[in-house]
Amino acid sequence: MTITQDSSAPLVAVVGATGTQGGSVIKALSESPKPYRIRGFTRDASKPSAQALAKQGVEMVSVTFSVDHKEHVHKVFEGATYAFVVTNFWEHHSMDREVAEGKMMIDAAKAANVRLLVWSGLENFSDISGGKYTHVLHFDGKAKVTAYAKEVGIPFVNVECGQYFANFLTMASPKKQEDGSFILFSPAPPDAVTPLVDTAHDYGLFVQKAIEQSEPGTEIFAHGDVISGADLARQWGEVLGKKTSYVQVSEDQFKQGMAKAGVPEPVAIELLEMYLGIAELGYFGKKDLGPSLEGLERAPRTWVDFIKANDWSKVNSVSVINALSESPKPYRIRAFTRDANKDAAKALANRGVEVVAVNFTVENKEEAFKAFEGATYAFVVTNFWEHMQQDKEIAEGKMLVDAAAHAKVKLLVWSGLESMAKASSGKYNNVFHFDGKAMVTEYAKTVGIPAVADVQAGMYMENYLGTGDFALIKKQEDGSYTISNPADPESTVPLISTVCDYGLFVRKLIEAPNHEPFTSVYTHSEVLSQKEIARQLAEGTGKDVTYHQVSEEDFKKSWAAMGLPEIVAQELYEGYASHSEFGCKDASKPLAARRVEMVAVNLSAENKEIATTNFWEHGSKDKGVAEGKMMMDAAKAAIVKLLIWSGAEN
Repeated sequence: MTITQDSSAPLVAVVGATGTQGGSVIKALSESPKPYRIRGFTRDASKPSAQALAKQGVEMVSVTFSVDHKEHVHKVFEGATYAFVVTNFWEHHSMDREVAEGKMMIDAAKAANVRLLVWSGLENFSDISGGKYTHVLHFDGKAKVTAYAKEVGIPFVNVECGQYFANFLTMASPKKQEDGSFILFSPAPPDAVTPLVDTAHDYGLFVQKAIEQSEPGTEIFAHGDVISGADLARQWGEVLGKKTSYVQVSEDQFKQGMAKAGVPEPVAIELLEMYLGIAELGYFGKKDLGPSLEGLERAPRTWVDFIKANDWSKVNSVSVINALSESPKPYRIRAFTRDANKDAAKALANRGVEVVAVNFTVENKEEAFKAFEGATYAFVVTNFWEHMQQDKEIAEGKMLVDAAAHAKVKLLVWSGLESMAKASSGKYNNVFHFDGKAMVTEYAKTVGIPAVADVQAGMYMENYLGTGDFALIKKQEDGSYTISNPADPESTVPLISTVCDYGLFVRKLIEAPNHEPFTSVYTHSEVLSQKEIARQLAEGTGKDVTYHQVSEEDFKKSWAAMGLPEIVAQELYEGYASHSEFGCKDASKPLAARRVEMVAVNLSAENKEIATTNFWEHGSKDKGVAEGKMMMDAAKAAIVKLLIWSGAEN
């Protein structure tokens, strides 16, 4: 860390310090062998992300970069040796505003007599297309600011940012199909190439190069890979072991898809022209990109590197938003996040979601209550692993439930789990991330909300695709892979692709014609044994994957070796052991019975029942008949509208 307070060190002023590009610039400069003083600009210097930078030694300054605050903007640049400037078109969708604010910051940097301005520009698609693509406003506006910087004579380097890899984690992600495969959709031809970059991780490297090595007037094109749509899909599928293809859609299909996702028509046209313009003319025009990669402090990530560095799983909330946005029914969606300026939040906002910044701690109860006002339905989830405190999870969960009750929602959908302490009669008392959620479930039943649904997530399939020390699957020295935990190899666990499928269960409940006072839903797409998980991973990826059951002692030692606190290692051990012994959902019942019940609950909104028996589980006709009759009787007693029976000919 080379951030210093020494007045002899150059001072770098960074616009958007808590954003993706500005944050990356600060990261790169802080890792440089050269010392820098850094002044970071943000709207609210008291927010957690700003305070985290302040603790690193960054001078954080609150400022609003609008033309109404021109005098203050000029003041905050005073004394800067270098300045990094970026604008955010997607915050307001106005090219005129972006140009005005960009020019104002150029003027402020010039008035401060900076040694060098580093500007995050883009190409002018209206110009380079000869007027063919005139709606790519977020490119053209930045190009107009670039032209202004040349006009006023400030020494500057234009560091243009390639397309964000991170976009493929949100709106541009490959879409799951009914057969389990994935498709990457785009209006661009499959062989059209685009320069891409892991912006948060690597963009700052190019700015660092501009400050430390480049002459004024230089153009630098930030990218880590130049890759076609077809190869994006192919490599994503190869790395993650998923069947993935690229499909070029027509212009009309693209606009229809954008409309369905809630994207306003002008934005859809802008994105369409962007894709077509990049395919025809190049993202950076037809300029030579090679020199931009020379002299960097380290190599930027490639697409494959980015895929491996991310686990491609999201919190349940994103899955819910995806499912509701794909519904034929219309919804207004208000999404809560700590930082509405981060990329994932902006991607949701671009889809028409009302994104609200709110910190759901008990100290912010009033803010939480206000955030829920006007809601018809509410989906609520807590994150134990963020702090690993059961008391905090319960307190925050209860506060969210209270906020939903205060807003008089018709239905609260809560992401709960079972109480392992209760199910095991006290044998497993340390599975805090289950027990805490179970306590919130019980509380939700008491506060007077007309309908509460406890939608429990099965084990995330995405966990098996993670990387690093805490991945569930580990690569061995001989190139093979192992899954190791204390569960019996034959014990089963319900699994779900959370980011793709969890939201479907929530949507089904919201759209049900009637809401029961309390409903439990156990989300899963299949139930597999530990051994079968390993076998299918091996089959799907073509790699050698085996399952190893380890002792309690060895399991705890392995996690301790990675620096995990003993109490957390104990919790994880009891989690695996209790699931193995009692099952993962509604642990008071045997798994074979629960599998039928899970399907029945998922269809309960339509008051239908589905029943099946498994002869091959026991080989007894009499037992199969008896169990079948029992389920028929249970369905009849429930007065279902329709019983679906899986029978066969005599």
